[in-house]
Amino acid sequence: MLTSELQDSINRAIEIAYESRHEYVTLAHLLYSLLQDPECSDILRKIGASTDSLKSVLQNRLSITFDDGLPAGQLPELSDSVQEALNR
Repeated sequence: MLTSELQDSINRAIEIAYESRHEYVTLAHLLYSLLQDPECSDILRKIGASTDSLKSVLQNRLSITFDDGLPAGQLPELSDSVQEALNR
């Protein structure tokens, strides 16, 4: 069972992918979403991650939109790698 915080992060990742018309929610979408959570960002900083650098790199990567991507109104699917990560 997923915590409400993790479910919120997954929903944010779906929104990020949807806004860019990406067909799939990838681990990059999920990590970017997790970085928006203050508690998660704090944990990552404590283990030495540069959250600002991560956000910047992911923001650049995820900002690519596809005019011929996901049809309007259709939600992106979770990629196999995201599904696998969530099932562990």
